[in-house]
Amino acid sequence: MLGAVPAPTAVLIRPDGHVAWVGDGTDDGLRDALTTWFGPPAAA
Repeated sequence: MLGAVPAPTAVLIRPDGHVAWVGDGTDDGLRDALTTWFGPPAAA
């Protein structure tokens, strides 16, 4: 892509420095990315 690129709303950076998820105003795919890199949610 050439020219200006708008910044995403949110970005999840993996522990190794690569982008794991980019948000566009929704959280589509965020739970999957978080579970992949940080494991399932802990019980409260």
